Amino acid sequence: RAATANRQAAPAASRAPAPPATGPVIGIAGQARRTDGTWRGALDVTLDRVAFADLARHWPDGIAPGARRWMGENITAGQARDGRWRISGEIPQSFDDVRITGLTGTVAADGVTVHWLRPVPPAEGASGVATFSLDAVDVRINGGQQSGTALQVREGTLRFTGFAAGNEEAAMEFRLTGPVADVMGVLKHPRLRLFERQATPIPELFGQITDSRLSVGLPLIDALPIDDLRIGVTARIEQARIPAALLGRDIERGVFDLTANTDGLRVSGNAVVAEVPARLAVEMDFRRGNAQQVMTRESLTARVEASRLAGFGVDVAGIVEGAIAIEARQETRRSGQARLTLRADLRETGLLAETFGWTKARGTPGSLDAVLRFQAGRLQAIESLRAEAAGAVLRTRAAAFRENMPERLEILEGRMGQSRFTGEVRGPTRADGPWGITLAGPVLDLGGVLSRSTPDAPPEPNPAPEAPGPAFDADLRFERVLLGQGREMAGLVARARVDQLGVVREARANGGAGSGAFEIVITPRGGQRDLSITAVDAGALLRDFDVLRTLYGGRLNVTGRYDSNRPGAMLAGTAEITDFAIRDPTALGKLLQAMTLYGLFDAASGPGLAFTRLTAPFRLSPGVLELEDARAFSASLGLTARGRIDRRGETVDIQGTIVPAYFFNSLLGNIPLVGRIFSPEAGGGLFAATYRIRGPIADPSVGVNPLAALTPGFLRGIFGLAEQGASGGNPAAPTPP
Repeated sequence: RAATANRQAAPAASRAPAPPATGPVIGIAGQARRTDGTWRGALDVTLDRVAFADLARHWPDGIAPGARRWMGENITAGQARDGRWRISGEIPQSFDDVRITGLTGTVAADGVTVHWLRPVPPAEGASGVATFSLDAVDVRINGGQQSGTALQVREGTLRFTGFAAGNEEAAMEFRLTGPVADVMGVLKHPRLRLFERQATPIPELFGQITDSRLSVGLPLIDALPIDDLRIGVTARIEQARIPAALLGRDIERGVFDLTANTDGLRVSGNAVVAEVPARLAVEMDFRRGNAQQVMTRESLTARVEASRLAGFGVDVAGIVEGAIAIEARQETRRSGQARLTLRADLRETGLLAETFGWTKARGTPGSLDAVLRFQAGRLQAIESLRAEAAGAVLRTRAAAFRENMPERLEILEGRMGQSRFTGEVRGPTRADGPWGITLAGPVLDLGGVLSRSTPDAPPEPNPAPEAPGPAFDADLRFERVLLGQGREMAGLVARARVDQLGVVREARANGGAGSGAFEIVITPRGGQRDLSITAVDAGALLRDFDVLRTLYGGRLNVTGRYDSNRPGAMLAGTAEITDFAIRDPTALGKLLQAMTLYGLFDAASGPGLAFTRLTAPFRLSPGVLELEDARAFSASLGLTARGRIDRRGETVDIQGTIVPAYFFNSLLGNIPLVGRIFSPEAGGGLFAATYRIRGPIADPSVGVNPLAALTPGFLRGIFGLAEQGASGGNPAAPTPP
């Protein structure tokens, strides 16, 4: 037998009133045939103009109950139309059971609101088509917008499966475009609990999503455990910007790929930081773990031109040139401890350390490796730092930090130029306090420091003030100190206090130069500083500091005062040297040669010209040495000098008076009766001449005024003899003042 049924809500032949144009329209048609005692048949159901919120009321019980319940609760707006289903089934002759054997169908929807995971705001205004089968319901969505955001839903799918097995599940996927900040806002929603155990390492991320896929998977059960929720996001981000992300600088113009799920998050791509291209990556682990679990991994690789470092607030002009290849990786554990591994390839980097007279050329190998430990974002220790290039090595570590400053930085090994040292650097104990530097070793090479002590160019009329640096207290102990070509000191022990402008405010240094010891002391005196220098071997000390290369022997005593505590302050004082000799005196030799009338050229051509005493009042600035009434004498020669030596231009302009055969003049002054003709007054003398030395220090011109040689009394006060003569002293045995 066969039976057929055809039921419509308002058949055309019926006299029942027609349904309203806006109301639902439902049609049912079916047929059945009994075979072997079993009824087998099919129903064709049509549905139109039904509110999606009411769809569950028309959904037959027993067919995908989980999907029926979920769609009824979470698709809360929109209208279903053009619905068509065909349901096949079997009923035994006893009519005590119904078995569904087949299901197909489709229904379209407009203006749908989908609560894809309550209480996350829903997607609104979507349209799509749902396709039904016996074990799955597939919903394809087009258009729509994530509520409360500017995210546009380009397309999406909802798939409900597992009806036959009784473990119904839902899987949703949406393609989104719009601001990345809105995507991050969705990911940070408390319902997802992705950042429940830790904050995102990217507090703010701006840019545009050009393509993104959001996927959600969950079992269709009433009490949904969070561990059963599966979330996945992939996104392509363009024109990305992360404010103040690296050393206070924005990460800009980024193109990133973002991947996130319930296990973790990864962001990687290329961007620009302070006009430096870089590749960055961030990984987060959302899973549970112990205190040693690595929760965040961050990495950065970049090739930085030295000229670009100023964009990070680091001015390395004149110190670093070329490119630096940088690779940095950081791991942060659940305990809050982080370890940063930094490596820099310096092959294409040129380096200059003038202080140590050391350079590294571009194209030569070089590297820097460091491991830093942080706790809760604060620098806690430098576990190791090693820099190596062009024969130089520096190894350091710091076990403790306070306010991101090292309490003590150990220098385990230092090699630069000829310097060999170990030591430590101590951080300030107060906000405005000085750093502490202690260095000791077999050799300290200061040739570079001294080569920079004389500027190459005169200062600008109104120079810009130098940026202050750190003040520091230095404690140095070295067996040898190299000061330049063939110049060195021994056994240096020095302490110094240097202010933020690089001015030595207080110091004491002891050591050996030549055949004896020396001591240099700088003592603060209000807004000025006093200087004292003593040396047993004056010539050796002056040669070591490249002040005067032709002076040998003698005892040195210098007293002076700096007129201020500013950089380049004027030093005024007096230098006294006793019992010394001048060898290879270029300018003095020319002067004596010009006075061969007195037979002194032979004295200059001997092993050295000896002097009993030199007294030289002076004024010293960074570029000029001024002499004021300097005077020196020996048994065969006496002279005075005043003028200036240009240390920048290496020129000299000195004038004064010279008295050859000084001992002979003194003897003439002792002849009875006639002596007063040659020495009519104290400080006088018969043979004297004025001179002037001008030009390059290496080869100056010398001029002599011979008329002065015939003028008695010309030498009043030159050697301090006026005071001696007035007091009744013997002019034949003058002594220096």
